[in-house]
Order: sequence, then structure tokens, then C-alpha cells
Amino acid sequence: MEIGGGNALEPTYTKYYAMLNGAGWSECEWKPLSEVVGDYVQRWFQDAYKEACKGDIANQVLVAQMFFSGYGTPKNEYKV
Repeated sequence: MEIGGGNALEPTYTKYYAMLNGAGWSECEWKPLSEVVGDYVQRWFQDAYKEACKGDIANQVLVAQMFFSGYGTPKNEYKV
């Protein structure tokens, strides 16, 4: 598989890295950049949601905006 081919319609691939027991960064696999960003956004929502449940007002506002727009979670205007 050729990475970063000449066709603009082909997805861009990037490597992502993961922590292994805090021992350092480990190279995992090639994934389309859109998947890497999507995974990051979902983790961002989950982290913000946990902090919002603890009472953090800034994260409560952020989570409401994410629910309203469907960013990092399925759109749900009723949970706002």
C-alpha cells in the first residue's frame, strides 16, 4: 500500500502512537488521519463528560455544545 499517493481523493494515512504502561511511546499501525482525529474527539468528549459530571462548569458548557452539534458524540439536543 502506498502512503500519501498522488490522488487527492485517496485518504491520508498517519501513524498513531500509544502509551504502553507508561513506559513510552509505541508505534502501532497506519490509520487514515480522519480516524485518528475521530478517536481523539471521542476521547475528548469522554474526558469532558467525566469532568462535567464532577461539577466543572466549563466542561458542562463544552459537553452541552458537543451534544448540540454532535461533535464527538451523536447529536442529541435533549441532553443539552
